[in-house]
Amino acid sequence: MNRQFLIRAAFWIGVYILFVSLPFLALFLGPVPPGRGFWRELAVGLGFAGVSMMGFQFFLTGRFRRITTPYGIDVIYHFHRRISLIAFGFILAHAALLIAQSPATLSL
Repeated sequence: MNRQFLIRAAFWIGVYILFVSLPFLALFLGPVPPGRGFWRELAVGLGFAGVSMMGFQFFLTGRFRRITTPYGIDVIYHFHRRISLIAFGFILAHAALLIAQSPATLSL
């Protein structure tokens, strides 16, 4: 592998991490509600991460040449499958933490 290939690959990985972590700015810039503990904040963070990862999945399968050139479409689809399972796990962990932290939220 040549150096330019590695630089381009690292660039696209950095772009992915940047776009996935952008929703966390809403958490850091907004006011902190009083009375929310660590577990609730962790659940909210996992929800933000899962939703932003799932939203970005549309770009991975769009067959954009600039994205697929460094890796190849097979690697992109493999990454798409793996990262979607991780995102789904984040969303399940989000719900599980909210329910475990406050079971009363399930009652109507």
